[in-house]
Amino acid sequence: MGKTHNLWTFGCSHTYGHGLEDCYDKATNGCGPIPSKLGYASMLANDLKLNLINHSRPGAGNKHIYFQLQKHIDMIQPWDIVVLKWSYIERSCIVSNDKGDLIMFGPWMKEKIVKAYYKNLYYDTDAIWETINYINLAELMLRHLGIKTVIHIKPPIGIINKSLFTKAFDELRIKKLVMCDENITDLSIDNACDGVHPGPKTQRIFADHLRKFIEEHEQNY
Repeated sequence: MGKTHNLWTFGCSHTYGHGLEDCYDKATNGCGPIPSKLGYASMLANDLKLNLINHSRPGAGNKHIYFQLQKHIDMIQPWDIVVLKWSYIERSCIVSNDKGDLIMFGPWMKEKIVKAYYKNLYYDTDAIWETINYINLAELMLRHLGIKTVIHIKPPIGIINKSLFTKAFDELRIKKLVMCDENITDLSIDNACDGVHPGPKTQRIFADHLRKFIEEHEQNY
């Protein structure tokens, strides 16, 4: 039997396909139980003729993305492609037990523990530093294991100080990692069924953008 070539994707709702027709709960305006097959991740896997393994989750922050990568990294093979679509820097989570259960934190959440976190523990500078370290650690771990094609997608700018992030990001990240600076939100032309997340046309545009980006950079490996 030949090798199975996989596309591994890690990210938040944009990679999950939240709001797309097959991943939309009209009653709650929420997402479906499994990632969409109509999103950029599925399109990209089909275009590259790869098997898709999508470990994204709506609402995920960068700590969660790194946590998911760490959980599955031993299953990734050197011939696979890994796409890490980093999320909004202000998001976070807590690993609450040895089973790996997570308490997700996002500025839109109303729970007391979340409000207490943003009031007492959250700082832009700390969140930026933490995200850059997750990106650097992910790069070093994957390269150490011989994974040749690793594509990072730069975090979108949410509520953080943009100039502060840009300065820190340019100074502290590993310079040789392959970073796609355009996010799906930068290319958006339509919305999904929920009226918020990127729609099918945007998903197609971003899949095409990533395919070309990967093909260009694979020549350098």
